[in-house]
Amino acid sequence: MAVLQPDGTNVVLTTGVIPIGTANSLTVTGVKDRAGNAIAAPGIQFSFSSKYEILFVTADAGPLTFPGDQAVFARLQARGFDVTLTKGTNVPIDGSTAKGNDLVIVSSSLTSADVGGKFLKSPVPVIVWESALEDDFSFQAAGGGTTTNQTQIRIVNASHPLAAGFPAGLLTVTTSPQTFSQGTPVGAHIVATVAADPTLALLYYYDKGERGLNGFDMPARRVFFFFQDNTASAANAAGTKLFDASVDFAMGVQPTGGTNAPTLPFLWTVGLKDNAQPCTAANPCDGGGANATFVQESGSINPLPGVPDSPEVDQQADNDYYFAGVYTTVIPGVTNFYGDYTPVDVVAANEEAVERAFAGGDNDLRFHFNLPSSLKTNDLLTVTFDASSLDQRAVNADARYGVIVYFNGVLVQPEIVIRPAQVDTEYTTPQVSLATVNAQTGPGFDNIVSLRGVNYSADGGGSWMGIDYVQLNGGTALAFVAPVVSSGKVTLNWTGTGNLAWAPSVLGPWTPITPAPAPGYSENILPAQNRFYRLSQ
Repeated sequence: MAVLQPDGTNVVLTTGVIPIGTANSLTVTGVKDRAGNAIAAPGIQFSFSSKYEILFVTADAGPLTFPGDQAVFARLQARGFDVTLTKGTNVPIDGSTAKGNDLVIVSSSLTSADVGGKFLKSPVPVIVWESALEDDFSFQAAGGGTTTNQTQIRIVNASHPLAAGFPAGLLTVTTSPQTFSQGTPVGAHIVATVAADPTLALLYYYDKGERGLNGFDMPARRVFFFFQDNTASAANAAGTKLFDASVDFAMGVQPTGGTNAPTLPFLWTVGLKDNAQPCTAANPCDGGGANATFVQESGSINPLPGVPDSPEVDQQADNDYYFAGVYTTVIPGVTNFYGDYTPVDVVAANEEAVERAFAGGDNDLRFHFNLPSSLKTNDLLTVTFDASSLDQRAVNADARYGVIVYFNGVLVQPEIVIRPAQVDTEYTTPQVSLATVNAQTGPGFDNIVSLRGVNYSADGGGSWMGIDYVQLNGGTALAFVAPVVSSGKVTLNWTGTGNLAWAPSVLGPWTPITPAPAPGYSENILPAQNRFYRLSQ
């Protein structure tokens, strides 16, 4: 909805949710004044990005000269983020460079005075590892410090997403001795400390509205990370995983267990949410899908394409489960991920048998399906899954298993670590459009959802995790359609299912409209007042 502002010059355009993967331009074909009268407007096209936008504030705006900054920049780009580089001196005093970004990252390679308190009141989440800025962010009274010759940190809050699934205790995070940034924050949630000094925090956070030094209310999520100038260039797999978890947590892209049931229409399921696996080799069911028979895993991973008719016998099913359909065309993202293969052609009926668990080295479950031709490229998809059991034998001090989700070879859910408390908890991936994952509709196309297990048996995690069910959800994108202004009222309509909120400005604060209205919601137009609306899941 494009609305002319009181200055008679500027127009504010409010859209519905624009899913990742849609076209990167919008065309404004009409504008209404504040009274709802149409104003002639040519078709004006402008570009936008549907990816997560990250502002990386460093000592130099490119080419980067610090190996640590180079490693961070490369990692963010490899994960598909749009990253903008800027120098601290180029950020205005009000930190307004942050606007339009989903996250700001402040490196320690810059001189702390170049940033100071510029981002103190920014409504955009921030990750910082310049310890001399901890006072400027109102984390503590004075700047923090560093500890040299470190390779390990000590996890003290293993249950938090920032711990990335690692257990409490010492964790090696670099391949060689490095300098770590640290602090003594006031009111923060501490996730990790210096290995030999529990009073020095290396990884901590504040949520929006939580208070730091002198009662300062954090305007958005803040995360302090242990990197120093070049630490990232020596990060091992664990250190990189912690960094990824910090980026995801800061932007709020990790799902919250138990609160994110699927909101899109159901497309298919293998098994049901019953935490039981009632159909087994000893008690087989018919029809596959919801009635699939869960059999003991084979213990190894077969190459694609597998077979669409595995017997309902323990240890004789493969890693590939097929729904009835036609499979003649491979999808490039899949072959890039797994390698080339020849699809299986016609599958007359849903496969009956599916492996029941991740175990040992058997950690890939692949679900093959055709998508309905009615879906459009900007429609949305999610995957929901639930664990039914874990290997909780006494010998396993920290029973857990990791799960990563891919759609046609595209990562749609970073690792979620399942512990006993998360068993029988459903997890739904973030929404992606069909275009994002190169999903193809109609018969012939071999779309694949892959669940990959991460086995932690080597350090007390146990040997297996049972699967309760896996489900694909998909449907119409949540978006506004053209509003109607008549008789002093504005009427809002939208597609998809979501919650409507309003705010006096584009930047908020946003207030949910309760009770949740259905499309066709109307409000009186109030003179001299701006009201902006948004939809969310």
